[in-house]
Amino acid sequence: MNTNQIIEIIIDNTDFRPFELCSGTPKQKAQKQLEGKTHYVDEFALKYFKCRIVSALPVSNGLFFKIIENLPNDPTTNQKGFRAVVFDVFGEIIFRLHLDEMSKTAHLADTAFYKWFEKFNGTEHYIRKFQEESNTLQKQANKMRNCVHLLNQTEKA
Repeated sequence: MNTNQIIEIIIDNTDFRPFELCSGTPKQKAQKQLEGKTHYVDEFALKYFKCRIVSALPVSNGLFFKIIENLPNDPTTNQKGFRAVVFDVFGEIIFRLHLDEMSKTAHLADTAFYKWFEKFNGTEHYIRKFQEESNTLQKQANKMRNCVHLLNQTEKA
């Protein structure tokens, strides 16, 4: 299945939307695209982790959103490194290297991401995510139905 087919299915059947190109600084782009989905790029989180967003853009026609961040990889020396972080339309992180695996440049971090992304199957990822989401919502619906049933019993007693 190609990217456009996945996007069409998501748009037609959910309230989720693909990520879009937008203007602004990398930090502004990341905050706009990920608002309400994750706190990863909120002002407080960026300050707390001494993180700077140096690049932010949609990947795979908007199925995913990639940022390149620059942050300390060694708190004792305050030495900084770069890494790519990639989110799905749910705001879940699907790719992020550990601090000790960060690159010396943004370009190397980007290269590491694309090396991983070549092997990544977006269709399988979204099948799994939507199945998980469906299961969670089904459990919630069952609990709500149980509440209705118990309240009806209480009302009749």
